[in-house]
Amino acid sequence: MISEAQRLADNELRIGKTVSANPNYFFAGYQEVGDKYQMPNPAVHSGNLHLQSFIALQSDILASGKAIEVSVGDEDSLLSKHAIFPFLDYWKASGRRRLQCVAVPLTVRELDGFLENLRLWLNPRLRPSLFALQKGTTLHIFFPGNRDHNVVERISEVVNECPDLYVYFESIKVTFFGFPQEVDYYIKKAPPGVTHFCTKSGPNLMFLCVLAHCTQYEFTLQMESDCFPLKAGWLDAANGLISSGGEKQWIVGPAYYGPTTIHSSYQAHINGNGIYNTANLQFQSFIQEVFTPLLKSLILCGASDLAYDTTLGLAFANLGSLDVDYRAPLLKALPRMRHTELIRNAGGRVENEDDYRVDVDGLVKSGPNVFFVHGRAAVDGIKQHINKLGLYFEASPSSRINELSAGHCWTNCPGYSDVRLLGFGRGVIRGRPERALSYVVLHFVRLTSAPPSHSRFSVKAQLSGTIESIASVAIVFVDESHKAHRIDGGAGYKSLFQDGNLEITVNEPPALEGIARVGLQLEIRSEASGGDVDIQIENITVTESAKGPVSKKALDVEPPAEKVASIIEDWRSFIRAGRAA
Repeated sequence: MISEAQRLADNELRIGKTVSANPNYFFAGYQEVGDKYQMPNPAVHSGNLHLQSFIALQSDILASGKAIEVSVGDEDSLLSKHAIFPFLDYWKASGRRRLQCVAVPLTVRELDGFLENLRLWLNPRLRPSLFALQKGTTLHIFFPGNRDHNVVERISEVVNECPDLYVYFESIKVTFFGFPQEVDYYIKKAPPGVTHFCTKSGPNLMFLCVLAHCTQYEFTLQMESDCFPLKAGWLDAANGLISSGGEKQWIVGPAYYGPTTIHSSYQAHINGNGIYNTANLQFQSFIQEVFTPLLKSLILCGASDLAYDTTLGLAFANLGSLDVDYRAPLLKALPRMRHTELIRNAGGRVENEDDYRVDVDGLVKSGPNVFFVHGRAAVDGIKQHINKLGLYFEASPSSRINELSAGHCWTNCPGYSDVRLLGFGRGVIRGRPERALSYVVLHFVRLTSAPPSHSRFSVKAQLSGTIESIASVAIVFVDESHKAHRIDGGAGYKSLFQDGNLEITVNEPPALEGIARVGLQLEIRSEASGGDVDIQIENITVTESAKGPVSKKALDVEPPAEKVASIIEDWRSFIRAGRAA
C-alpha cells in the first residue's frame, strides 16, 4: 500500500494525492487522484491472491488441451522461481539491448569535439557494436540552453555524412533544456579571495535533468565529451555488464585511476560517466527525495565546489556527521551502487596538466574489461594513436565499413634487409636494393567473398625517412587466382601523397570475380636517397566500405520531459537563496 492511498473499507482504497513513485505499476502516473482500487493481495486470500490466480490459470491451460505458452519476463518473479511458468529473457529473445540510451550531455563549445567523436565511432577499431543486428539503443544528445537551429543543423550534417550510425543506434535525438543564464554556469578557477556559490551549478543541474528525462529508457549510459571508447564493441560491453548482474544496480561507474592524490573523502567516488537504471522508480525516487536535497545541503554547508558525482562519496565518508534523515536511505542505497572496470577514469588534475605524458600503450593494454577512457588528455592521446587500438572483424552483413588485416610484404628486388608490417599500423622498408628501380607491395587480406564492385577501397598512411626515394604509389588488387591488377589512375581513382601523408581512394575497383588481397605498391628509385632506403610507416590502414545507398533519418529534436521544468525552477530558487544568504 502506497502512502498516497486512503483506506475506504477492508479491501477498498482510493488515491488521495498525487503519487510520486508507484512500485505497483510501471510508471508513477498510472493511478491518479480519486482512483479507487482494491488492496493488492488482501488478507482474506492469505495475502497471496495474485500467485493463486496464476496457478489457477496454469491448471486451466492444462485442462484445455490447447497449445498455449505463457512465459515470465522477470527472473525474480515467484512465477518463474516456483516454475509455474518458465522464465524467458525478453532481451535475448527480441535481439534488443537493455541499454536503451547513450546520453551525451554537452555545451555548445564542446560540439566540435563531439562531432569528431561521432565520425571516429565508425572507425572499424571503435565501432559501437560487433553485433550490428542488435537494436534498441538511442543516442540522445542534451544541451543546457534554448533550442539552437545552428547546433541542430551541424549535428544533422554529420549524421547524414555518417549514416552508418543508424546501424548501431535505433534513433538519434537532441534535447535542449532551456536553462536560465543565472543557473547555467561552471566556474573552474575563481580569482584569489573571490568565493562563488555553487561553482558547478550548470553541470549539477544538467545531471538532474538528464536523469529525469531518461526515465523513458530502462538503462542509460552517460558518456560525456571527454569519455571515449578504447575498442570496438563498447555498446555490447556496456549492455553485457547490465545482463551479468548490473540490472539490480542503480549506478555503475568507474573509480579514479591515476597519479593524482585524492582526499580520503573521495575514495568511494563513482565518476559520472557510467550506467544508470533510469527507468527504476525507486532510483528516481532516491534522486528526487534523497540525492538532490543532500547535494543542496552539502553545498549550503560550505562545499561550494561540490559536483554531482562526488556527492555520494563525500556523504558516505562523512555519514556520521550527516542529518539522521539521510543516513538510513543512503545505507539502504549503498548496495545498489558499484564500481566497474568498463571505464578507466584518468581525468585527475595531474593528467590534465600541459606537460603530462599520457601512457597510451598502458591505457590500450589496461585489461580485457576496459572499453572506455575518461579524461581530456587521455582522450586526446588515444585519438592521435587510433592505430594502436585492437582490430576486430565484423561478421554482420549490416557492417558497411571494414578494415582489412595486415598480410605479407613482397618486393621484386634483392638487397632489402627488412620489409615488414609490424602491426598496429606500423611498418618498415629498409635496405640497399640492388636495382635502381624496385617495387615493394604491402598486402592486406580481404576476409569476404562479397563482389568488390559494390565497394570502395581506401589506403591511408604516414610515411617518414627516405621518402624522396618513392617515385610513385598505386593500389594492387590480387584476385583469387593470385593475379595482380595495378590501379594508378582512371575513373574513381584519387591519390594524394604530400609531406609523407598518403591517401588513395578507388571508387571503381576492377571487375573481378573475387579479390583476395589489396596491396599498397611503392615504386622506389634508390639513387634518389643515395642508394640506401629507410622508410618508416605509421597509421597505415586499408578499408573497404559499401557504396550502396543508406536510408537517412531525420534528426529527432525532442522537447524536455514535463518534470524537467519543475527541476529547473527548484534549482533556480536554490541558487537565488544561496546567493542571498
